[in-house]
Amino acid sequence: MNHRIFSLPLATLALGASLVACADESTNRGCSPIELSELRTSLPDTLIGANQDPDSTSDEDDSFSVLYGGDSPEKISVLGTKYESDNEAVCPDDPDAAAERYLELVNEDIDKQNAAQGRAGNEYKPFDFTAADRHFYCSAWEVEDAVSTTCVTTVHDAAVNYYLHRDSESLEAEQSRMQEIGEELADSFANLD
Repeated sequence: MNHRIFSLPLATLALGASLVACADESTNRGCSPIELSELRTSLPDTLIGANQDPDSTSDEDDSFSVLYGGDSPEKISVLGTKYESDNEAVCPDDPDAAAERYLELVNEDIDKQNAAQGRAGNEYKPFDFTAADRHFYCSAWEVEDAVSTTCVTTVHDAAVNYYLHRDSESLEAEQSRMQEIGEELADSFANLD
C-alpha cells in the first residue's frame, strides 16, 4: 500500500473575512484561544483500535500532526493548526463555515500537489455529519483504485483535520469509517468546550 499523506503545509491558515477575534466575545461553544499542545494531548491514545505512533508525531508552535496505526494497513493522520487573520490567531465567527472553508483549502492544496507532479485534479465528493454537537465537513476522492477521505472540524480557534489511509474501493465504507473516527474525536474534544 502506497498512500500519500496529504496536508496543507503545517502552518496557520488565514481565512480572512469569515473570522473574528475571540476578543469580540464570540460565543461559539465558548470560543477562546486554545493551546495546540492542549488540543493534541486531548487526542485519545487509541483511535478506532489504532495506537498513536510516537515516532510519527510532530509538534510545532503553530501546528501538530499525529499518526495512528504505525505499521497497520489502516492509518489515520490527525492534523491541527490555528485559524489566523493578519498574523493573529482568531476564533471563527462561524465555526462550521470556517471548517468548510478549510476543507476547500485542503482540496485546493491536494490539487496543487497533483499538478506539480503532473497528475490531474481530483473529483471531490463532499459529505458531512454531526457528532457530539460538533459538525464535520468531509470529502472523498479516488486515487488510483482506492478512495481517499479527509474531514475537518473546528475546536475553539483551531482547525482539526484527519485523513484515513487504507485500501478501500467503497465510498460508503469510507464515509462510515470517517464518521466512526469523528465520533471518537468529538468525544475527546468534549472536555475542551
